[in-house]
Amino acid sequence: MAFSPELGELGPYRVIYNVVRISDNKTNNGPITNFSVTYCTHATPEFLYHIVEIVKRWDGPVSLAIYTPCTDAGFSLAIIHQLCHCLPEMSRLSVHLIFPVTHPPVFTSTAFASYDSRSNVHQYPNFTDCSAPEALVGGKLQTFRQREGLTYPVNVGRNVARKAAKTSHVLVSDVELLPSQDLVSAFLSMLSRFRKQRVEGDSADIDLNPPLPIMQESRMKNFVFVLPVFEVDEKESNVPRTKEELLELYAQNKAVYFHRWVCLHCQRFPGLQRWLQRKPSAENPNIIQPLLVVRREFPYHRWEPIYIGTSQEPLYSEQLTWEGQQDKMTQMNEMCLKGYRFIILDGAFLVHVPGIKRKSEITMERTAWRHPHERHNIEMYHSITAKMMSKYGTNTRCKL
Repeated sequence: MAFSPELGELGPYRVIYNVVRISDNKTNNGPITNFSVTYCTHATPEFLYHIVEIVKRWDGPVSLAIYTPCTDAGFSLAIIHQLCHCLPEMSRLSVHLIFPVTHPPVFTSTAFASYDSRSNVHQYPNFTDCSAPEALVGGKLQTFRQREGLTYPVNVGRNVARKAAKTSHVLVSDVELLPSQDLVSAFLSMLSRFRKQRVEGDSADIDLNPPLPIMQESRMKNFVFVLPVFEVDEKESNVPRTKEELLELYAQNKAVYFHRWVCLHCQRFPGLQRWLQRKPSAENPNIIQPLLVVRREFPYHRWEPIYIGTSQEPLYSEQLTWEGQQDKMTQMNEMCLKGYRFIILDGAFLVHVPGIKRKSEITMERTAWRHPHERHNIEMYHSITAKMMSKYGTNTRCKL
């Protein structure tokens, strides 16, 4: 067992790294080397089947942290075991278990999470083939975490998945976000070009195309590479893999930038219209290029970019829960105070699993349960950011 990356031995969580190890260091594009990108993500048992589409699309290693209190551990490994036998791509996945010290993992086949209303007992779901058990698909599954009302330590998952990665770069993302085609190989190709030249000037807002300005190795510090995030209509069975496919859906109002209708500022990235207007190259449609360099400052101080970075970026605060929302904001604030620049990439993107969220779905009655958790996160947020400002100093453009 290990301690969680940020809170350490003072925290309430423990970690078992590499319960499942990567067994194949090859992709269709050749061997995986340290100069690569790991898709780092997190999940609870009921969301594990989303990893299927990620390992199929991602042309690099994947690091998955699963929150597994008590019997959720055995159930999670049963799912992973099934998927490993069904999908060759699972050989590029490493799995790490997170649990509270009060509920250590249980790996027996008794007292599992699926609920049978007829017998009024909890039982182990049947894995008959490579499809998800009915309990998972039908939403009848109730995990140990749900039965006990345990909050989800989302940032412990993010930190653990990132810490376990062995590559030069990492993408810390959510398990419901699917990457565009050949993202890793195209990104590494861009980075190789990027390292050969030098960015001139230090503008907070530099138009990078054309020509393609590049930074030297010595100036790579405090830069990360942003992947725009979109969501598509739930009727779309084929999630777009290329920018051409995405733009076609966007033109038909079947795709929008992520959270367009529920949180206008969360994922509306600088240069959105420029990104949408820039058509893919006919000669090389999968090429990735920098579009814009920006700082996450006012008026983008509530933007939550998802980016490719390294293990050197600030950790996510493990005191914040998923239920309390805005769980990435303290990390974003620290990156602002440290003067990070965000390079928005053209040609690469993430797509949420089908379904466009609407504000009509977010009613007071449906969200009332979150209020205590939101108050907790707000209190933690102000305490954490106060310590950050005493450490880094005040920047009036890094608004809270």
